[in-house]
This record gives sequence, C-alpha cells and structure tokens, in this order.
Amino acid sequence: MPIVAIIVIAILLLLVWPMLSRPSGESAEKPVAVDEGLMRELGYIIDTDNRWIHPGIKVWVPKPQAMAECDHAELKAFHNREVWADIQKPDQPYLSPDVGRAVREHHLQWYGWLDVWFLPNGAGLMTEEIERIGAHGLNALIDRYVSFHKENHRRKQAGCLGMFLMFFWLVGGWQWGTTAWLLGMGAIAVGSWLFRPITEPPNLWDGVEEVNTQEYLQRGSEMLGEGWDEFARITAAIPIDSDHLHMMNLDRTISVDALQRNFTPKGFLDILKWMVPMDENLRY
Repeated sequence: MPIVAIIVIAILLLLVWPMLSRPSGESAEKPVAVDEGLMRELGYIIDTDNRWIHPGIKVWVPKPQAMAECDHAELKAFHNREVWADIQKPDQPYLSPDVGRAVREHHLQWYGWLDVWFLPNGAGLMTEEIERIGAHGLNALIDRYVSFHKENHRRKQAGCLGMFLMFFWLVGGWQWGTTAWLLGMGAIAVGSWLFRPITEPPNLWDGVEEVNTQEYLQRGSEMLGEGWDEFARITAAIPIDSDHLHMMNLDRTISVDALQRNFTPKGFLDILKWMVPMDENLRY
C-alpha cells in the first residue's frame, strides 16, 4: 500500500508541477505566431494598443492567427475592394416643413437603403406614406401607437403580477379553507385574463401600411437561394435592386454574382466571426 500511495503522489505531482512552476498570469499555451506578411497584405496595421486593425473596413481582429487559418482565397476576396459594389446610399429625401418638424419631434430615424423612417421602438413608415398622411396624421398615428403600447406594457406587468399571486395563492391560500382557495384562484384567473396583453387593433395604423423588415430579409434570402439562409440571417441581407444585396449588419453592398463566385456561406461567416467593429475612438 505505501508503494501505491507513493506512485499516486508522484503522478499528482507531475500533473500539478507545471502549473506551480509557471509564473502567475502566464498562459499555459504558447502564443501562435502571427502571419504579419498576410495581415499587411490584407490591409491591416498595428495600432497604438498593439491591435491589428483595418482602417478601410473599420474592424480589428483579436486573433489574427486564427483568421489567417480561413480559406486564403476567400480571405483575400473579402478584403478586395473590387469585389464589393461601390453603390452610394441614397440621399435623405426632402420633407415638407410640417412633416419634417413632426419627424424631428418624434425622433424618427431614416434608413436610406429602404427609404423608411423608423420609430425608436422599431416600427417603420415609408417616406411616401409619411408625406401622404402629413404632419397631423403622423402625430395622431404615433400618439395612438405609443398609447397602445404603453397600455399593453401595463397589461404585461399585470400579467406578471397575476402569475406571482397565482403561485402565492396556490401555496398558501389553502389556509383560509377550500372555498376561499377556489374563489381566490378563480378571481386571479379572471383578472389575469381581463388584463392580458392584446394584439394590435386593426385601426391602430388607420390605413397606413407599416414596413415589415422581415419581408425584405426574406427576399434577400430568396435571392441567394438554397444553402444561404443562415448567411442571410446573420448578415441581415436585403435586396436593393435586382442584382445587389446590402448587408445591414456589415453596412456593405455586393452583387449576388460576386458573392457566390468568391465565397461559400461557411467560408464568409468563418472570416466574419474573427472581426470586431472598431470603436470610433480607436487610435491608430
């Protein structure tokens, strides 16, 4: 038995010793050498914080050695400006003075690729729809929309309270007798049903058609065809004409032909996962 104990202790010591002998904070893995030639060929530079950044596409790469393991042909195509379409975002449309004032008061944000004005909570209206209903109609619409969703938010809070009361009464209500317990459960159930969240009423938009961004995303996925569904979802690809897609999550535009000729869905996403958008204050 003493021999077995000595062998076990020796094995444990061999396993633990490398961690004990390594200075505090030092990684057990040796850092992989960065292919600096490839990174500079792709257009990356080292900033003042010793990070590899690409000033042209506004990203930095935390693990350049991992990105360098991606398919080199696709990697070079991704960083090749000629692969991407040079299509400028449309200019913001002119709005009549009253409508423009209402848009500013309600903090609507214009998204040029769709020509849509988005409310702070994500609902959107086309420019032509806003001009058609005018400032008065826009104010009335937003007042109805905001009032409805505030009321629905209170209903959600009431629903959460009802769930808490249901749990409390289920556990402790029996102390007041079976009749009181059943009446209490019934009252909570009826109250929760009366104050449940409801769907938007048909007259909420009152003849104005809300923009459904999911439809644009679906069209983008259909343009790319089978096998590109995940790619279209992750990049939020939307069609801007019959031949080009704009990737909203990358803010880049490309033709369908160039995309499918230079990339595979997996290869493109493998490159993308190593990139981090640059902070506006990043120094280089």
